[in-house]
Amino acid sequence: MMDKDLLNGIRVADLTHYRSGPSGTSLLGGLGADVVKVEAVQRIDGFRVFNTLDPKDPHFYEMGSYFNGCNTNKRGLTLDLNSTKGKEQFFKLIKKSDVVIDNFSTHVMDKLDLGYERLKEINPELIMVSMTCFGQTGPWRDYVGFGYVFDQIGGASAVTGYQDGPPAHISAASDVVSGIMAVYAIVLALEERERSGQGQHIDLSQVETLAFLMGPNIIECQTAGNIQSRMGNKHPIFAPHNAYPCEGEDEWVTISVESDQQWSALAMAMGKAEWISDERFATSLSRKNNEHDLDEAISKWTRGQKKRTVMELVQSLGIASGAVLNGMELLDDPHLKERNMHKKLKRKYTGEHHYPQFPIHFSNGICEQRRAAPTLGQDNEEILADLLGLTSQEIEDLRKEKVIGTHPL
Repeated sequence: MMDKDLLNGIRVADLTHYRSGPSGTSLLGGLGADVVKVEAVQRIDGFRVFNTLDPKDPHFYEMGSYFNGCNTNKRGLTLDLNSTKGKEQFFKLIKKSDVVIDNFSTHVMDKLDLGYERLKEINPELIMVSMTCFGQTGPWRDYVGFGYVFDQIGGASAVTGYQDGPPAHISAASDVVSGIMAVYAIVLALEERERSGQGQHIDLSQVETLAFLMGPNIIECQTAGNIQSRMGNKHPIFAPHNAYPCEGEDEWVTISVESDQQWSALAMAMGKAEWISDERFATSLSRKNNEHDLDEAISKWTRGQKKRTVMELVQSLGIASGAVLNGMELLDDPHLKERNMHKKLKRKYTGEHHYPQFPIHFSNGICEQRRAAPTLGQDNEEILADLLGLTSQEIEDLRKEKVIGTHPL
């Protein structure tokens, strides 16, 4: 039996920029959907120029690592949605699409005359996802923000950081969480459409997708009156439970001991049998109460060793341990290699590189990286001619009027 493209025949008009929407639509493309990423030469995706390798490169807007990382599996189309002709082509695209998704601020789509009420007149079966910062309703509905803002307002930063330090951001994790939530919502809406024949509008608040994950903290506060404090790498009960320095610069290994039996095994492996009966470390409670001294002692042992050596030794004792891997080490990790975690994709301007595969393996379905991120307007002719039915002259007229293009203005 051949593997299936699970979303074969589904088309997504993708208006999202930066990371939250694009990471989700990339997954939809990996599942087989035809994702058409719509930008404008007047307003390109901001991630194209974020963290670029060389801002002096004439094609710097194609070099952004974040853009390349979260816009795989899409075709690229440019349309000036402020222009009448740009809207005309977008309406044609909507008529042939199943889903439209944006992560603009609340009023943008309505101001462009592209709100849900307008678009469902064109395609009553359309599913529209609005990934706003704070949702379509409420006193903050008109505020704008980015992932780092959501980290704070969504509650995650309050529990992230070291005990005596300030709140820390979590690298805008809400972006990816929101993207996955959007995919989940779209798949459910497609299933509902199969039953009812009706599309719908999905109101997705990005700050709420992160606040949703704070459920245990919220319940603990209500039931026990406890507000969880920042703990860094520490655990409420277990000790040792931390990241420890190893040989080399910025090399670390994590170790987590959960029982007296594990502690005895670790102490023996470190050549410190006397620590098993040392009153500071003999019990779970005493180890927790003397955690600072314990961490210092273990750090002296790990500092002169390679992190994988420590990890393999500690794991052999039945104790949780992991080497802290950086991006390049992920490419060389033997386990991830065996799992085919990375796939080579070739792209104009940036060349051939390894891209992380999606961590989903179906027994009878395909979910994989299929193509590199589109260059700006890469598929204009293909989409406008083959999908929307324009002639070569009509496409050339759009180019001359800067409704479409391949270079930002």
